[in-house]
Amino acid sequence: MSHSGGEPITMNQLRELNDPERLTKTHYPIRHDLFVDMTKRYGVPSGYLIRREEYVLQKGGDNLFGVLEIANGSNHDDFTSCIGLRNSGSMKFKAQLGIGGRVLVCDNMCFSASVVVGRKHTRHAQRDLPRLMGKAMATVAKEIKRDQRRVDIYKDTELSRVDVHDIMMQSLRMGAIPSSQIKPWIEVYENPPHECFRTQDCWALQNAFTEVAKRWSFPMMQDRTQRLVGIIDKEIDIASKIDA
Repeated sequence: MSHSGGEPITMNQLRELNDPERLTKTHYPIRHDLFVDMTKRYGVPSGYLIRREEYVLQKGGDNLFGVLEIANGSNHDDFTSCIGLRNSGSMKFKAQLGIGGRVLVCDNMCFSASVVVGRKHTRHAQRDLPRLMGKAMATVAKEIKRDQRRVDIYKDTELSRVDVHDIMMQSLRMGAIPSSQIKPWIEVYENPPHECFRTQDCWALQNAFTEVAKRWSFPMMQDRTQRLVGIIDKEIDIASKIDA
């Protein structure tokens, strides 16, 4: 999200920027393009491809914000994970990397993801960051595989009308959706705008929910979606299937 003075910028433009200036004796800023290159080399799990990347530069080039969409081959064309990153040449925040199924990177300083690693811009930052990224990715790669396995199970699990009713009512009780949005959720589920969701399974139900969730703020959407996933997982007993 860019609404606090950030301007879109390309990788080629990042490489043309001047080196950042040291502001104190202990300040060792990292070039934005080098941090992005480091993220691509050490922060992307093995076997994953970068499908899309976007960057925003703020404060005359001091602060960088970016998002990379990554996916594992062609078996999950409809599912991607995200890597969020930010880097500051003005000592405003650390060089940070976050990864998850949903991430938020905003030029108003909001930064959230399933896993976040970072390092202050001190003497050995460029030496330490690859190790920190690699260690985090070992954990993240496992979580991404579980998310992909969840998608496969959702697609393979058909829902009866009673199942859908139960999940929606539990979602209402658990605060995943307000009562005013139940009807829109039903309408999107029964008449999906996309051909691939014209099924009667958990994946279609979740994506119908996502269409409704687009109306909410990101933090609200993230919280409510996590609640919904927990409800569906329990309903279909995914714990007995996901590691099978």
